[in-house]
Amino acid sequence: MNTLKQTMLNNRLQKRRNAKHVIALMDEVAYLDSIIEPQDCGHLITARNVLYDNAIKLLEELDNDEK
Repeated sequence: MNTLKQTMLNNRLQKRRNAKHVIALMDEVAYLDSIIEPQDCGHLITARNVLYDNAIKLLEELDNDEK
């Protein structure tokens, strides 16, 4: 397979992996949202925010790749 076709295939596979990763991250965010209590859950809120930020960054990468 020539290098251009291989590069295109790798890019498509990476986009697919990133899309699946976004879905997994958002599932985790939803789960954390369901168990966070008003008190003593600062560590869960921090984890949720980090996961959410990572999902947003991946979505931005996907959007930039499509342009």
